[in-house]
Amino acid sequence: MPPQPPSPRPAAEPDDAPRAPGAEALVRLFHHRWAPGALAQLARDGGGRLVTIAHRLDAPRDSVRSALDALVELGLAAPNPGYGHPLRPEFLPTHAGLAAGPHCDRLLQSIRRMDARDACLRKWSMPTVYALHRGADRFAHIAGALQGVTPRALTSTLRDLASVDFVRRVVEDASPPRTRYTPMRRARAVAPILEDIADIAA
Repeated sequence: MPPQPPSPRPAAEPDDAPRAPGAEALVRLFHHRWAPGALAQLARDGGGRLVTIAHRLDAPRDSVRSALDALVELGLAAPNPGYGHPLRPEFLPTHAGLAAGPHCDRLLQSIRRMDARDACLRKWSMPTVYALHRGADRFAHIAGALQGVTPRALTSTLRDLASVDFVRRVVEDASPPRTRYTPMRRARAVAPILEDIADIAA
């Protein structure tokens, strides 16, 4: 039987999406709008009660409860087994929560100073900034880094981030024209904080 010619190797894809290994952790954390703020409060106070955290965040109690439950699932918080005494906190930060909480606090303070809180605390905003920081600059690449995002949600997120000067949309002069997204100065300022949170929460 004559030898078979070697199979041609597939050509390398020039547009392979850069990896964003911490994006999944950020997607889980920012799925709940109040989770970063609740974690910052828990870390700052060494624990907290649902009513107190909701009051300090000026947020609906049910929404904060969902955020706290998500933090428990992420291993960043835990119910206090000794809760019941009026002075005991209902939730405690875990070791990872104590490490991540101050970074969440820094992030929230930064976006508050930028007057960009509403846009930045939407579900996909900070994970998108992180994906851009990690090198994803095409729509498909960003979508590939953010598990579960729909094209409609990502389009809306990129539009929101552009409206607060976090992202610039660039249409390249090519045939066919190609669009890429670049992080602006504000996004670059918060990206290292997102790296710190992703490293801990992953």
